[in-house]
Amino acid sequence: MVEEEIKTAQRKFHLASVRARKERVLIASEIAKLAMEENLVEIAFKAATMAVADEWDAQKNADLVIAQSECHFVLSSCYVENLLEEEIEIGFKDLITVEEDQEDREFTNEDRHKYHEWKLKFPHHIIQGIKQG
Repeated sequence: MVEEEIKTAQRKFHLASVRARKERVLIASEIAKLAMEENLVEIAFKAATMAVADEWDAQKNADLVIAQSECHFVLSSCYVENLLEEEIEIGFKDLITVEEDQEDREFTNEDRHKYHEWKLKFPHHIIQGIKQG
């Protein structure tokens, strides 16, 4: 192959790769939103996480940035759903349960760390969604 043909082939490959990444983001975004509507939190979480993995230029790829913004809100909702499923109150910094069994429940250090991380991540994703959208 001539050098020009090689460069043309590389460019076509690069463009096809970018197009495939864009399609994956848009599909993952739709899956995340649909899964959240059906209360399939784990699927919504994985799809939204995949959708927000890359950063896109808002000037060139507005549709992708909007899709990612929506996925940040889905991720935030996933963290809230997970906390509520564990009966953890989301509005307090301390680990407080929704039910009256606060003194009866014992949390491991691993659980405390995990719930604290979830409490930090749900407002983070709201902020990210606002920034992008």
